[in-house]
Amino acid sequence: MPLIKNFKVDARTIIHLGRESIKDHATALLELVKNSYDADASVVEIEIYKKETLDKIRIADDGLGMTESDIDDHWLRIGFSEKRNVKFSPKGRRKTGEKGIGRLSTDRLGEDLQIVSIANQGNRTDINGIRICWELFNQDNQDLSGVPIEVIETPLAALPLAKKTDTGTELIISKLRHNWTKENIEALRNELSILTPPFSDTKDFEIFLQNDVSPEFNGKISPPDFVLPEIELIMVFNSSSSDIKYDIKDKFNGDKLKSGTIKWAELSHKVIDPFDLPFASENLSCGSVIIKLLLYPRTKALAEGTNFSLSELREYVDKNVGVKIYRDNISVKPYGYVGSIIGNDWLGLAERHSRNPAGIDRPEYRVVANQLVGAVFIGRDDNPNILDSAAREGLVENDAFFDLRAITLSAIALLENHRYSIYQVQKKRGANTNPSHSETAVIFKAEVKSAKEDVDKLKQLIKAPMHLFTENELKKTVDDIAQFVEASEKASFSFTDLLNHNRVLAGLATIGIASAVFGHETQGAITEFRESAIIAREYLSIEPIELNIIIDELEKSIKYGEQVAAWGKFALSRVQREKRKKEKRNIKEIIEGILNELTEVFKPVDIEIKNDNLISLEAQVYPMDIESILVNLLTNAYTACLQKNHHRVIKVELFTGEQNGVKGYYITIANSGHPIESSFKDWIWEPLNTLKKDSTGRETGTGLGLTIIKSIVEDLNGTKEILIDEELGGAKFKIWLPLT
Repeated sequence: MPLIKNFKVDARTIIHLGRESIKDHATALLELVKNSYDADASVVEIEIYKKETLDKIRIADDGLGMTESDIDDHWLRIGFSEKRNVKFSPKGRRKTGEKGIGRLSTDRLGEDLQIVSIANQGNRTDINGIRICWELFNQDNQDLSGVPIEVIETPLAALPLAKKTDTGTELIISKLRHNWTKENIEALRNELSILTPPFSDTKDFEIFLQNDVSPEFNGKISPPDFVLPEIELIMVFNSSSSDIKYDIKDKFNGDKLKSGTIKWAELSHKVIDPFDLPFASENLSCGSVIIKLLLYPRTKALAEGTNFSLSELREYVDKNVGVKIYRDNISVKPYGYVGSIIGNDWLGLAERHSRNPAGIDRPEYRVVANQLVGAVFIGRDDNPNILDSAAREGLVENDAFFDLRAITLSAIALLENHRYSIYQVQKKRGANTNPSHSETAVIFKAEVKSAKEDVDKLKQLIKAPMHLFTENELKKTVDDIAQFVEASEKASFSFTDLLNHNRVLAGLATIGIASAVFGHETQGAITEFRESAIIAREYLSIEPIELNIIIDELEKSIKYGEQVAAWGKFALSRVQREKRKKEKRNIKEIIEGILNELTEVFKPVDIEIKNDNLISLEAQVYPMDIESILVNLLTNAYTACLQKNHHRVIKVELFTGEQNGVKGYYITIANSGHPIESSFKDWIWEPLNTLKKDSTGRETGTGLGLTIIKSIVEDLNGTKEILIDEELGGAKFKIWLPLT
């Protein structure tokens, strides 16, 4: 018979599985609330006391409770969970935990634990209690089984006041490890409010919170009153069939449903994933899924006809925003949780929109992440291939998870298509679907100015001791930054509309071309702007407040905001009526004006502008003609410069000169990019001919910019020429126009 050896378990294993493996104290407390849910509790009371002589957390429920054998054979047996064998509670709830280590989250909260539990044992009531000092496990060379657990001989328990049964469990945790703050309490309340889906019918499970840190959050925890979305979509996939059913309704058509059935092989083509993660194109491995999506555009129109103000609507969306995963009606962190570094935007919606910021009037419209509230419903039994990660939070990113992600993205695509269709119907009816770009630009400029003032205030505050900060000062700063972020979102929509509606600029194709070239850079600035502002806002909610980081992020945000504002001002100023009148103007001032307005566009890509050789010259001109020539030439030069990784220079000159005895002036624009081959020097002026290509060789230019210049120059009896600039080595465009 072979010799036998056994593992020995060090007592510190408890610490590794408990306090060291749980992210924070809110997550630890949530684990204990989930245990109450599994125990068929209808009421859970949470008490957190950190002031005066009290230093404890109490969690009490009216669940089934534990007998002495339950405590000995189940609770005190680490890694064992009867939930693997008994998957459903007597009430029919699918139990959430199966690892048998959630109970160790009490160690994350405090050093000492007292448990008193009352259960029905046959025809009698069984009450049992134990005390655990977690620090006894933090010893060298201590075997796990050698740490004593004290039995409470005459246990007493104060079960929930609103109890519906005579059974339940009370946990009292003392010698707390963390200093709970107002922000912690608020975050806990918010997480508890979405522990079960905020818009589903989870019944018979109530949570009450009592604390002395921020009493304003005391009371019953429940999601905000439901707000009617603009669009609601429900998708149902049963793994026994390849058919996917969906229902869509919107506030414009009342309760009228648009229903359909589609096979995954067809629907999979609608998946738009910015990260190109793999997924099955035919047979999904994720199992049965129900998806519910609610779209809330943050507009005044959405609040009309409801009992909610716009601020209440935004508060509702802010608390519930994100597409969360609910397994057996309990949320799976961190998916869709605002503030989570990993998992918050698990679908990549922000990146998806950033890569294609098309407006609602375009078929390729993409939803903005902060407008979407949603839930993906799965179950342990229906989705056996979707597995828990080794840590407390998250799921294993296997094929089943990627398929779950893909079907959720397909549901979002259906919602987007429906919203685009609604817009088209409204447009035909003459509804006012577009905001004023001019008004948006003015508001955005004011918000940038306000943000600058906030940064100045923060710079003053940082010099003062922390205790001098007043709650009102910080609250106002947070509110201002929130408004700043909101203004950026509106500016993003307005800017996108400007790019996609260049025909509204009265046929001025020049602005359309410039929008296509500069627009991508400016949209990138919008993304950076919003991200910096959001980061600053998040740091304001973290203790201790890192003002240096907040100021840095806000200053970055302002820098990007000024880039966006500069482009908006430039584009809008091109359409002024007086520019279409012939008048005596200083050509040098027109050129300098264009260059000054484009400075913020050229700066981020390190393009240097040389305009030292500009003479002062007056002429009778249509300002729009001169500006169209300049903008198109500068657009070409901008694109050419980007082909070089360094030494990006554009040189602009203005000087007088005669041709055939006629007095006139030359405008030349040269760049440090590649020169234009002689064989293309005539061809490039013709309509739709372009040399602009991306890295794959695909044409990216419109082929209209130089055609516009050619048309203007010929109408004015001028000349045009393409040379190689001796100083910069790139193309040099030389335009001559008569003075008369």
